[in-house]
Amino acid sequence: AFLEDASDSGMSAQMEGYSGAEVAGGVRSAASFALARSAMASESERNAGIVTTDDLREAIKEVRPALGKQDDVLHMRYPQGISLCSPGIVRIARDLQRFTAPVPSDAPRLESLLLVGAGGKGGAGVTALAAWAAANASAKNQADYVRFITSLDILTGEGNGGDETRATALVDRFAEARESQTSLLVLDDVDQLCAGSGSSGYSSVLLSTLRALVRHPPSSESTATAGCQSNPKTGAKGKSLHVIATTSRSDAACLVLHEIFDETLVVPLLSTKEEVSQLFAECSLSEVVADKDSLADMIINRIGSVGC
Repeated sequence: AFLEDASDSGMSAQMEGYSGAEVAGGVRSAASFALARSAMASESERNAGIVTTDDLREAIKEVRPALGKQDDVLHMRYPQGISLCSPGIVRIARDLQRFTAPVPSDAPRLESLLLVGAGGKGGAGVTALAAWAAANASAKNQADYVRFITSLDILTGEGNGGDETRATALVDRFAEARESQTSLLVLDDVDQLCAGSGSSGYSSVLLSTLRALVRHPPSSESTATAGCQSNPKTGAKGKSLHVIATTSRSDAACLVLHEIFDETLVVPLLSTKEEVSQLFAECSLSEVVADKDSLADMIINRIGSVGC
């Protein structure tokens, strides 16, 4: 039943995005589980070495596709989880879930959002929130291609990190995303992605490339006919691409970056002792701090506002 199940819980859906070689690797991994079980079995257990569906399920957890999702990479960005410790963070979380939710459409869609940390000094948690939103979309199968892109990912070539080289690498990342039906890209520290020697510390090549990329939706799923007219495939849905960019530089967002993206969300700092105390209550610090309320009160009185 697991092999023939065509729903989301069947094997075909669980191995969505695998190449042929990766499927073969999954089968070999399942066989290794059966072989290990056989080596530990007694002589009476003659069928211990037979590959079962449980072996296949374990193999799918172990062998992940090179293309597709990056759940482990995303979880590394918020290893302690996300604390909804203030009304502002609750609102941001709700807006991110709304942004990543699929919208049925026959036309191709590209939507972009800039997540800005208030205060301009970092620590607001924009990277963690973006990774959390992407991981949720991945877990709910709202996106079948998820990528977390940093400035390091677009430094290609033998020490050649010129503007044109980085722009080409960024174009390649978007091209990969457009191949899938539903894709989600997280551009972390987008101000660093676009850094250069131009005005305001940005590369004009990177800025213009990014502006063009977030305004170019995925190609529609259509078939060409005689006379160069295209007819949409019967029952086909338009592809969608969502882009979440993050920056801790509120000055950068105000001057340049906000014009590139469809939406801008500002992640607020914690500004009340109740919010800080709630954060302490949800993290391991509450185990070693005897009076978290007094500590929260001291932090707010001395600093004013703090990030997560």
